[in-house]
Amino acid sequence: MERARQLVTRGTTLLNVSTQSSKEMIVRYGQRDGAYTTARTVGEGTAILEYDFQVQRLNDTVASLSTTDQRQASSTLLLPLTREDVADTIATAFQHFDSYFPNVPGDRRVTLLVPHDDDDDDDLQKESLLTSPKPSLSSNLYCHVEQLPPPCSPPIIVEIRGKPRENPLAKSIDWINQRKELETSIHNSDVHEVVLSSSSTSVDGLPLAQAVEGTQTNVFVVTDDGVVRTAGEGVLEGTIRKLVLEECARQNIPIDISTPPEISNISTFSEMFLTSTSRLVLPVDEIRVPVESEAYAAASRSYPQQQHGVNTTSIIHSFKSSSSPLHRPITNRIMRGVNEALINDAVDVVSLSKNRLRRDMRAKIRQVENISEQSRRIAEHLVGMNEFVNANGVGIFLSMSSNEIDSGYVLSDLFHSDRYDVGVGGVYEEGEGEEWGRRRKRRKVYVPRVTDYEGKGTMDMLRVGGGWSEICGFKRNRWDIPEPSKKASARMENALRGESADGSAGGSAELDLDVLVVPCVAYDKIGRRCGHGGGFYDRFIEELQDKRERAGQKKAILIGVALDEQLVENVVSGRHDTVVDCVVSSSGGVLRGW
Repeated sequence: MERARQLVTRGTTLLNVSTQSSKEMIVRYGQRDGAYTTARTVGEGTAILEYDFQVQRLNDTVASLSTTDQRQASSTLLLPLTREDVADTIATAFQHFDSYFPNVPGDRRVTLLVPHDDDDDDDLQKESLLTSPKPSLSSNLYCHVEQLPPPCSPPIIVEIRGKPRENPLAKSIDWINQRKELETSIHNSDVHEVVLSSSSTSVDGLPLAQAVEGTQTNVFVVTDDGVVRTAGEGVLEGTIRKLVLEECARQNIPIDISTPPEISNISTFSEMFLTSTSRLVLPVDEIRVPVESEAYAAASRSYPQQQHGVNTTSIIHSFKSSSSPLHRPITNRIMRGVNEALINDAVDVVSLSKNRLRRDMRAKIRQVENISEQSRRIAEHLVGMNEFVNANGVGIFLSMSSNEIDSGYVLSDLFHSDRYDVGVGGVYEEGEGEEWGRRRKRRKVYVPRVTDYEGKGTMDMLRVGGGWSEICGFKRNRWDIPEPSKKASARMENALRGESADGSAGGSAELDLDVLVVPCVAYDKIGRRCGHGGGFYDRFIEELQDKRERAGQKKAILIGVALDEQLVENVVSGRHDTVVDCVVSSSGGVLRGW
């Protein structure tokens, strides 16, 4: 049996893998009660649909579950979740997921939980209060990640039974426990969802009932007059429900949210669909109202004949859509519009988390006063590495004028020159023997030039043959980085095109860029990298490694360089982000072997 692909984190800490479903996580860690919400990715990436809506819902539910006294206390002790807090947690959970379940296709379901009370962590809470007067809820945010279930297969059948929730605006653990009875009471295994209904009587004493919402879905019906009807109040307003309402407005589809659909008019329902984070827009093929349901009497007003022998256990209303999707035109229009809107309403949590890291790290680096000294020590570690010494070609960045490691120390080694004002020095003393000759090896030097700023963000690595005199002729680009001009680059050897037998560029597929020194905003000790956000190095590295592999060569060695302040505990990464082979820092030397 295939292992369940799911895991649970608390903040950025992995708790367990494949031992709990999302519902089990909510019940286990929610303590007496707690707030939760369920989100999903779109486009098989790390973009969360209606992300800001989900963060707001979580904070609103936390507030609604608190008493007045508790709200007053939490306002002085706890900060609400920020979109960056939640992004850090989800992005790290995705990182764990990709590590345990590599190359798993499809979108993911994300369940977030903020426990109402966590007695097991009293000491942790006390310590948090001592160190910070207003700790964030993010320290107690749980996250469950799993693959989205496969689409439901028709016929889709719903059953109307059960009363509406007491607190419909809060997605809380209390509702998980309440709906167990409804889910286990379904007599037919082919029923997909239970729709909750209110019950009352008309002024004439006739039975009435209204379809409010499902146990996990919002409910919409289309009546014979072409109007879409759904509950406007007293329901948990899901993200897909919001998109449906927007699509109806955009497409001029009439919609009525003044009252929930009236079950006594069930015979006038021409279409019905459910919405949820996981199922998106799900067309319904059949409604059943069992005899024990509070809505049975109301449904019988539309189908009185079903009380007398045709079906003694349920009122059944079937839609023509069960035979052909052509019979649900309004639902199909809404489905197409929602599917087109999904990507536009999504936020990439990995990018959001990295943007906060970039902002924090740049502010931190601006305070570093010994960048020059750290750059010298980094160069001393780097130039002694066997991979660096034995390379045929080395690609290396040219530094910005400030707030970045000074690559000039390493370039002095590559150019066999100490003419750089603060060159490494002492490396090329006169001497004899194999060791001296090995360290005098002339290596090709490649530096970057951006080829596309506004589009995908691409760059070339071009060979510098003239040492410092050539680099001094480079003009600085928009990021204050020296680079060859477009005219000069046409004459320079391109690292991705190889070299012909006579030494001219562009002949053989053999690539001699063996080592690439990669800059960063931050690295962690596993070699995960946070760059400046343009994706230039990620795309270049992907193309370089692919071409070397197709040419039968080993992959190039990727060496990260980082100031001590740029080493962090964890850098969140996406599926396609580059991980370097080792990181060279000022005080830590060469970090490798993970």
